[in-house]
Amino acid sequence: MYGQEFGHKIIKHFRVAIKELMTKPIKYKPLGAKNIVINKYIVKKDGEKVSKVIKDLDRLHPYVNKLAKMLIERCRENGIEIIITETFRSKKRQQQLYNKGRTTSGKVITNAKPGDSMHNYGLAFDIVPVEKGKLLWNRNDLFKKIGKIGVDLGLTWGGNWRSFKDYPHFEWTGGLTLKDLKRGKMPVEPKEAAEVKLEVSEWAQDALDWVVREGISDGINPKAQVLSQGFWTMLHRYRQKYGK
Repeated sequence: MYGQEFGHKIIKHFRVAIKELMTKPIKYKPLGAKNIVINKYIVKKDGEKVSKVIKDLDRLHPYVNKLAKMLIERCRENGIEIIITETFRSKKRQQQLYNKGRTTSGKVITNAKPGDSMHNYGLAFDIVPVEKGKLLWNRNDLFKKIGKIGVDLGLTWGGNWRSFKDYPHFEWTGGLTLKDLKRGKMPVEPKEAAEVKLEVSEWAQDALDWVVREGISDGINPKAQVLSQGFWTMLHRYRQKYGK
């Protein structure tokens, strides 16, 4: 009896906390594209001028977001831990990267000008393997294993490019060309999109079905640890759907 009463109190306080999270809905619009709302939960600041590195998966196209999560999970299943180092990239940051080795100090790290990188459209992300908190940038053997896993998922891996190999880079364009993207077109998620299917505990099945149905979570990797940013995002989505 005491346990049930305590549980009810926790749920009550949790609901109150959720209702306090009130902000206006946010729409997604990648740079270089027309006003297309792909997923109302994805943040995109139109005309973004910041040059900071963005690592948020929710800044990616919904299907690329899903593929990135699948890559993380499949790598983990193969004993490799990876972290996302960059997702969406503003045109200003793209210009800064392009300038390196040309008009600014350092060596050339990209041939893509602003608007020529899939990062600028939310269709690419970069990763790095980690071990005991150490970033393993020089472990090409691990990058090659990760690259194969990514290709098997349907991603294009920069390590397979003939020139200017980019081992940390993965992208998905849905068959569209750069010219298509510059004209404002965006890829559509495949009808039979692959999903990471993991067994969920019986006691959590109803909750999983509900959060997926209500759009609060995608339901991928139900037994993974929840990071603070993931928890905040779910609370934010709950608030957007139900309000006060």
